[in-house]
Amino acid sequence: MGYRKIARISPGRAILFSIVSIISLGTLLLSLPFAQKVHIPISDLFFTATSSICVTGLETVSVNQFTIAGQAIILFLIQIGGLGLMTLSLFVISLFTNLGLSAQLMAGRLLDLESWKNVRKILIFIICLTIITEIIGALVLFPVFYKKYAIGQAAFMAIFHSIAAFCNAGLTIFPNGIVEYATSYTVLSTLGIMMICGGLGFVTWHELYTHVKMHGFKRRPM
Repeated sequence: MGYRKIARISPGRAILFSIVSIISLGTLLLSLPFAQKVHIPISDLFFTATSSICVTGLETVSVNQFTIAGQAIILFLIQIGGLGLMTLSLFVISLFTNLGLSAQLMAGRLLDLESWKNVRKILIFIICLTIITEIIGALVLFPVFYKKYAIGQAAFMAIFHSIAAFCNAGLTIFPNGIVEYATSYTVLSTLGIMMICGGLGFVTWHELYTHVKMHGFKRRPM
């Protein structure tokens, strides 16, 4: 389907179709043998995929019942849910072609923008903000996890929890949740800051970035 046809689809229908499709794909991938440590019923797999893409934090089976591959699939779903599937799709399209007027209007409605101008720049800002913030979070968490786990496992745990926190997913791969780090100010403060950064939303961060770029840290005149 070309981007012109996508642009003619209403945002509501596009989001619904995209979410249903990615949940179905996620359920299918999680049902494969390499994704599970033990057999997990399809209903639980469907719920896990839905919870991940919708970043609800609810689970019927623990995330650590999945293999590293399964956890990576869940993490991928969380990242898509946190970014917004249509936002991510429009970003990919914008890399290869100029967005038409209707596509820009659609992007503006999806991103809750009053103006659709420079949509590509805003989409790039969203992706860069997400990647940079999650990398910083993972780098801060890694040394703490490395004290107890092997380097590869510690790295994956740092990446998983950094992305999960920024996307406000509410999921963890620790057996007892985050309880074992209840006294670690580094872990708690990092995850807390990541959740606040993600919870503020991309539009808020873009407006703050634009204000600082144009006016520095001075108050905007009334």
